[in-house]
Amino acid sequence: ADAWGNKGNAFSKLGKYEEAIKCCDKAIELDPKNKASWGNKGNALAELGKYEESLLCLDKVIELDPKNADAWYNKGNHFLELGKHEEALKCWDKAYELEKNLVRDGNYNQPFNDDMVENIWFGKSIALGELGRHQEALTCIDQALKLNRTETVSWSTKGKIHLQLGQREGAMRCFTKVTEMDPKSRLAYEAWDNLGLLFAEQRNYEKAFKCYDKSIELNPIGEGWYNKGLLFAELDKHEEAIECYDKALELDPDNVEALKNKGVALAYLDRHD
Repeated sequence: ADAWGNKGNAFSKLGKYEEAIKCCDKAIELDPKNKASWGNKGNALAELGKYEESLLCLDKVIELDPKNADAWYNKGNHFLELGKHEEALKCWDKAYELEKNLVRDGNYNQPFNDDMVENIWFGKSIALGELGRHQEALTCIDQALKLNRTETVSWSTKGKIHLQLGQREGAMRCFTKVTEMDPKSRLAYEAWDNLGLLFAEQRNYEKAFKCYDKSIELNPIGEGWYNKGLLFAELDKHEEAIECYDKALELDPDNVEALKNKGVALAYLDRHD
């Protein structure tokens, strides 16, 4: 059983998940209580997007080892992928409690798993946000950042939560931090877009345009051209707005909002071409 299990693990590391599952099934057939093979099969299924089937494997791991924090943690991740946010929160709470208890009771030969706990707090912030519980989400992302202040995605997430709560200054601080920490990333261009929107709300149009230009520089097919068009339209500069919408449509012909707003701008200019 161990040989098949090890082979399955090797296939997983190579990204050959179908082969990994077959090996795990062989190991389980020989030893139905082989929790490592149940867990590895679950991980391989999850990599293939088969979360419901993966959950069945994790349930088997938990049946064999109810105090397996990793299994509860992974269940939470799979529930999040399935959009089952309440279930995800319950699983992560169980994983966190088990991790704390193992350390507290002295039955654990490894240190507290900070990476898992950080990811639990981060996942909870996402799930709570999806449930509209933004203040709780903010508390959770702060806990994640206490464990790792260098994780750009956590700062980006915190900025978005601040936006949901109407806390513009907090959002601005977080998005600015993202642009400083990881200036070339996808998160950075999203942050520049959000900063542009925030400056536009303050009627600080010069800074808003600069933010959108930064966004376009990092990702020309993102929202930068469209957002610039909206800003020009707000300033009654409809010719410039149309130029921006045209650029957005050139890069993404399926941008329905750009097409619609171009029509609005043309109507303002009394043109119908």
